[in-house]
Amino acid sequence: MCRQIPLTLLCSFIATGLAWAEPIAIDPDLPHYHPVDSLSGTLRLIGSDTMNNIVHRWADGFTKIYPNVDVQIRQKGASTAVGGLLSGGADLGMSTQALRESERFKLQAKLGGPPVEIAIGANMTAIFVHRDNPIACLNMKQVDAIFSSTKKADQHDITTWSQLLPPTAPMANQPIRLYGRNSASQVYGQLKTTALLGGDFKSTIIEMPGSQSLLQAIAGDANGCGYTGIGYQTPAVRAVPIQVGETTIPPTIENLDRYPLTQKLRLIYIVPSGEKLDPLLAEFIRFVYSQEGQSGLVREGFAPLAESRAQSGRYSVCPRPQK
Repeated sequence: MCRQIPLTLLCSFIATGLAWAEPIAIDPDLPHYHPVDSLSGTLRLIGSDTMNNIVHRWADGFTKIYPNVDVQIRQKGASTAVGGLLSGGADLGMSTQALRESERFKLQAKLGGPPVEIAIGANMTAIFVHRDNPIACLNMKQVDAIFSSTKKADQHDITTWSQLLPPTAPMANQPIRLYGRNSASQVYGQLKTTALLGGDFKSTIIEMPGSQSLLQAIAGDANGCGYTGIGYQTPAVRAVPIQVGETTIPPTIENLDRYPLTQKLRLIYIVPSGEKLDPLLAEFIRFVYSQEGQSGLVREGFAPLAESRAQSGRYSVCPRPQK
């Protein structure tokens, strides 16, 4: 368990480098985007509010390359992605949820081809502490006990570091000072749903206006603990790994399928049987999977993809060679 970690284990853990993970970096093997000679038309996207900022960032970058392209974005919630595709009102659906079989059936029956669902990044919510805090890991029940007033995960309240750290730790007898985001933040909603099981946050949480200010506060507070997207990580703070069973999982791009506070960002499209993929849509997807596209994810606090994953996404659009 993650409670009362012996100092020998702490030293061993820190030596592995996991406790001192560097800020998220773009995979250097990702290719740069190479424009085609000309491109024009309108690309329509609909769906997830969570993906609003990153999709607008991609649209801005893409239309600077192709000024004759118009990208129209409507963020009305992930549940509207399928409806927008079915009605013909969108070319790409934006979703943080995997398609259900019933949705796949409806899309194929209505539009004449199987839906293609591609992961283009991830919303990884990390629990951050001061860089000198030696805590090795937390499990999901402990996260709930730290941040929740309702404690639906059936844990006792955790309010001081002595409940999590060895007695010799510098801040062991100090109260945990909590930092968080407001209800409009995507990480607020993700933590509330996943770790708090829909419960309420503690009223003692200091609400910060942005992710950068939250991490700056923790960097200056040895007793601080807060949550935000892993893409905002700096060397002044530490992202605490999450323990699942007997496995400790740090929030890294290699752990997109295992880290429990991960919400994959997806694009959905359909190519009717016998037809070719729209070149405009194909180029936009290639841009998303490039160095330029994936770096935008980090700027918005999301986790980018490793080249091995991005490559499979590019192949889904019948790729032209990229150097």
